[in-house]
Amino acid sequence: MNSNKRHITKGTVLIIAFIMVLSILFAGCTRDEETKTEPTKQPTQEQEEEVTPTPEPESLFDENGAYKETVTLTTIGGLGQTSLFEEYKFEDESYENNRYVQLIREKLNVEIEYVAIVESSQKAERRKIMIASGDIPDFFGSDTVEVAQLYQADLIQPVGDIFDEYASDTVKEFHNLVGDPLWSSTTYGGERMALPIPGLGDPVEGSTMMWIRLDWLDNLELDVPETVEDLIALVRAFKNDDPNKSGSDDTLGLGMMPVAKTNPAMKGFFNSFGAYPYNWLLDEETDTIYSGYFDPEVKAALLVLSELYKEGVIDLEFTVKDGNQFTEDIVSGRVGLLLNGMAVPLLHQFNSLKELDPDSNFLTFKLPNKPSIDAEKPPVTVISKDCENPEAVILIYNLAAYVAYDSTTEDYEIYAANETAEIGIELSPISRPLLAGKNSISAVLLDKALKSGQDVMEYYDNYDGIKTPRNEYETLWSFIDAYINEGDINNYMWYCIFGSDGSQMVIDYYRQEKYYIEDMHKGPPTETMVTQGETLDKMSDEIFTRIIMGEDDISAYDKFLEDWKNLGGDSITQELNDWYQLSKTE
Repeated sequence: MNSNKRHITKGTVLIIAFIMVLSILFAGCTRDEETKTEPTKQPTQEQEEEVTPTPEPESLFDENGAYKETVTLTTIGGLGQTSLFEEYKFEDESYENNRYVQLIREKLNVEIEYVAIVESSQKAERRKIMIASGDIPDFFGSDTVEVAQLYQADLIQPVGDIFDEYASDTVKEFHNLVGDPLWSSTTYGGERMALPIPGLGDPVEGSTMMWIRLDWLDNLELDVPETVEDLIALVRAFKNDDPNKSGSDDTLGLGMMPVAKTNPAMKGFFNSFGAYPYNWLLDEETDTIYSGYFDPEVKAALLVLSELYKEGVIDLEFTVKDGNQFTEDIVSGRVGLLLNGMAVPLLHQFNSLKELDPDSNFLTFKLPNKPSIDAEKPPVTVISKDCENPEAVILIYNLAAYVAYDSTTEDYEIYAANETAEIGIELSPISRPLLAGKNSISAVLLDKALKSGQDVMEYYDNYDGIKTPRNEYETLWSFIDAYINEGDINNYMWYCIFGSDGSQMVIDYYRQEKYYIEDMHKGPPTETMVTQGETLDKMSDEIFTRIIMGEDDISAYDKFLEDWKNLGGDSITQELNDWYQLSKTE
């Protein structure tokens, strides 16, 4: 990637061996009708013995793959925006009897009963109460930390065998694209204890990149940073050199929010130094896992951040900034440099910035050093130990994949089209699998189509490589077309993500060139992680903040490392290495 040219060099598209099976609604829903028999015993000389074949138990399913007798499953529901449901609901539809519930009833003869329906923000807390009481529904969405707790409490059952038997070919293809790491975070004692949902937690898509206002860069006649030294120089220039040509001291060098392990700005800044404090890394000489906190580059990054804070180059109020205030800084034109993720135009209202300042022009570029990515730890679905028909959960999962990928245009419009996608994800009792990397695949395909000079949809129809469903691609193209050919500012944010110089092209570069550092913690959370992880994360947030603000000097970091080790860090390190050595022998 030649960043001096101020555009992203496109990585070659990875051709993945992937076949979408359009003719199968549910693989594994119907069973072979032939009767299996026990081997016939041979009679001895002393005794002639006739053995009657043992018939297989009658199938649970009819010829269409639905249960012969109605099956009822309980779960917990969560809705992010009730008003959104009210806007998109169909006639005679309620949350308890929504379009997905009706489809499950129609296709599978399965009734879904919600034991609770809460706002999505309260869903995790409700799950905690259920787990603590030992009274959980038949199935529900969860995460890897909860899986560890549920396994230890003996509340859930293995899903591996029923997945192998009942999952459709389409679902298995999606899982195979990610491979064994998809299951590693939910495997205990050799048993797959939860169903991972691929694509929803795509770690490469969660990586950090530079968002730079190119109009400011042009005003100062500067180039896109290629090294961390270039980046620091640009931070200072965007604060001190009047990049917006207003004649006033009204800009910030770098947009920031409070220090947190999940804060992409902090992660991106450290990563630019080649520092990875929030990751578990591999020491190749000793073949052991260690915490990135102990790499010297972390101290170097903290020292520079403290200098920038002292100079007033970064926001002196960053410790109390929330997401809305951060958005205000961007929209008002105070910030021209962000270290953030691919979706920042959606999250922070780039459309509003473009409307207020038509000359503003944010573009994305790779970090000076490799970004860190989390290990594959996707959202999961767990099945209660007491669930009498666990295979029904897999059949519902097949159905979620069917309506998104194998369905007719009419079905797609009803259950997965863009106008209902946001509410649809909330309405489905189980998330559908997503094609890992599908967003960058769409962006690359759009870029190829635009550069070919052909009709974009005709190019899609003739393209033989892996691609997202046609309706989804067509909807995406309508957004890009509306901006580049009609000047519709309302679609500027989509162009910033999926356009030829958008963030998904950076993601594609990261993916194809393997330009990232992957976390070595690929298994389930360890025992000490579950009990002490939150405390240790809070300790690091506090010491990073104090050092940046000058409340502690850099020597305090050494004491933090000792405290971290004594308060659980050493135990976690040992537990991870025990898992790592075991994982290599399996």
